[in-house]
Amino acid sequence: MRRARSCWVLLLISAIILSCSDTDERPPEASGQDTVTEAPLETERVVALAPVQAPRWDINGDRVVDIFDLVLCSQHFGETYEADSPQWDVNADGQVDIFDLVLVAGHFGETYPDSPPGIVEDIAGYQNWLRLNAAPIPPAPGGDPHRGTKNVYVNQVREAIAPDGQQQFPYPNGSVVVKEAVRPDRDFIGLIAIMRKVQDADPAHNDWVFVEYVRNEADEAFREIASDATCWGCHAGAAGTDYVFTTLE
Repeated sequence: MRRARSCWVLLLISAIILSCSDTDERPPEASGQDTVTEAPLETERVVALAPVQAPRWDINGDRVVDIFDLVLCSQHFGETYEADSPQWDVNADGQVDIFDLVLVAGHFGETYPDSPPGIVEDIAGYQNWLRLNAAPIPPAPGGDPHRGTKNVYVNQVREAIAPDGQQQFPYPNGSVVVKEAVRPDRDFIGLIAIMRKVQDADPAHNDWVFVEYVRNEADEAFREIASDATCWGCHAGAAGTDYVFTTLE
């Protein structure tokens, strides 16, 4: 029964891919960017061991959106979830349906780069994630800890964190927030600050794990300069928005 269902879903997928290839438009959900981990076969084992990857429509986390991602989605077509949604519920609305297939098909053929040098692989392709700020954030008057012009990304889709158009808090477990900054008078990213929400890692700070990297030249690898306790005092000022200063626009 499950195999028969997958077959007709795959036929539907073919039609979706063809329709998406005829237009540059993406479905409404495509404004959200996000992450995922999985493999076509040994599903549970890979989910348990693999790091968070991005974006969410790359269901098996191999940095290319292809037929294997569509097959994974189709294999779970019709399933519903009450708690944290797995990767094949691409828009994280609690059910695997045509909207998830459309999201994957809308990004079919896309590939994603490695992480910046010196930074672990779980933020690979972060610039394809959902950007929280609508426009680049200029340096704060008088200076700020992340001095420069900034963008902030999260590995979630818009529908998961703002289901009715209004952002909800706290962020789900597994969320990764990345802030990049281009320093004044420079033309390359000189700072990357990362917040990873890991269940039970630090309940006193909503389970966020903080780390910050910098570099002085475009051809240098990033180096870690701060983590956790160094960041807590500042981010306590954003406790009302789950320790993240930038909210979804």
